[in-house]
Amino acid sequence: MRLLSDPHEGVRYEAARHPRLPARTLVELLRDLESAQEAARHPAIPVAVMRRMAAATPAHVPR
Repeated sequence: MRLLSDPHEGVRYEAARHPRLPARTLVELLRDLESAQEAARHPAIPVAVMRRMAAATPAHVPR
């Protein structure tokens, strides 16, 4: 998607939130440090990817 490489941050943000974003593109956004945080909020993350993300995240232990 060409809008994901737009020079304006707002355009990239909205493009990354699009509900029909292809799963392959979404995974690429998750691997990019600049877009990973926003991409992690996307509801269309493939289940297998969510599981890998959860497994790679250290468990939070309340103090």
